[in-house]
Amino acid sequence: MHPRALAFATLASLCACGPNPGGTTDTDTATTDNTATTDTPTTDASDTSVALTDPEGYQLQLQVHGIGVQIYTCTDLGADEGLAWVFTAPQATLYDDAMNQVGTHYAGPTWEGTVGDKTTGVLVSEQLSKQPNTIPWRHYAVADRIGDGPFAYNDDIQEINTDGGAAPADGCDMAKLGQTIEVPYSADYLFWTVLV
Repeated sequence: MHPRALAFATLASLCACGPNPGGTTDTDTATTDNTATTDTPTTDASDTSVALTDPEGYQLQLQVHGIGVQIYTCTDLGADEGLAWVFTAPQATLYDDAMNQVGTHYAGPTWEGTVGDKTTGVLVSEQLSKQPNTIPWRHYAVADRIGDGPFAYNDDIQEINTDGGAAPADGCDMAKLGQTIEVPYSADYLFWTVLV
């Protein structure tokens, strides 16, 4: 398997996925990722116990838990699709295992630490969640790294254990055109670095 290929598997148990306060866990992508998210094929899981296998040739470098919102904008998609809530950006706080704040997650998609270290990702693939009203699990390749800190030392990112965050099915009408809505979500983020 190519080291950047994301392998999905249905497993009875999940590799340690960090803290999970209030239930299982999100997503993300920036405005620039809307096309990629829409165009990337998704693979539906066969049951609710879906896990990602460790990327071949990588080792886990950092694992955090994100709690925040997915932001959507009421948008006119034209005569064929009409009005709909379109993903704009994620906005989340990132925590370590002890629930200490270690960073933030925002448009890009970008994950930034407390000392200015940051990583920007590009969507590679995603898999639908079996949880209702929940964003997909996603795999990102690292597009850019800045600074000197844990969020700058990785090559591959997984977003798993998502909970909530999906766009509303309705409620976007001409009266709300251009308005945004924030949908609560949580997720675990795994940051991988290439084995040397």
